[in-house]
Amino acid sequence: MVAGFAYYLYECLGTIVKIGTNLKRDMVAHHLVTMALALIAYNINLKRMCVMWQALFDVSNPLLHIAKGLHSANVPALEPLKHAMFKFFALSFLVCRVIMGPYSILWPSFTVGLEVLPPQYSYPCLGLMVFVYGLQLLWFYKIVEIAIKGDKAADKRD
Repeated sequence: MVAGFAYYLYECLGTIVKIGTNLKRDMVAHHLVTMALALIAYNINLKRMCVMWQALFDVSNPLLHIAKGLHSANVPALEPLKHAMFKFFALSFLVCRVIMGPYSILWPSFTVGLEVLPPQYSYPCLGLMVFVYGLQLLWFYKIVEIAIKGDKAADKRD
C-alpha cells in the first residue's frame, strides 16, 4: 500500500517536473484520487480494503506492459504474441476492473461501509471510488476502441 502510494506520487511529481513518464490528465486524476483513498484507508484502518482493491486492479497491469513492450519492439514475428497479450490484457481488465470492481469494492462500500463508517469518511470515499470506477469504464472504452481500430485510435488521441 505504501509502495503503491509512493509510486503514484513519484509518477505525478515526475509529470510536474517533466522527468520520467509524462502522464495524461486522466491518469494524474486517477493517481491523486487513489492516493487520497489510500490515505483515508490508512487513517481509518481500512488497509485490507485498499490492498484488496490494488491487488484486484493490478492483475491487468503486467499484461498491458508486456503488450506495450512487444508493440514497441516492432518485430513482425512477435505480432501474434503482441495481439494475444493485448487480448489477455483486455479480458483481465474487463473481468477485474469493470465486472469485479462493483461487486467486490463498490457494493460492500455502499452497503456495509455506510453502516460501519461515520458519514464524514464514508461519503467522500464513496464519491472517490465512483470516480475511479468511472475512469475504469472510460479506459475500457478506449481499450475496445484500440481493439477495433488498431493503433489509429491511440494515435488520434495523442
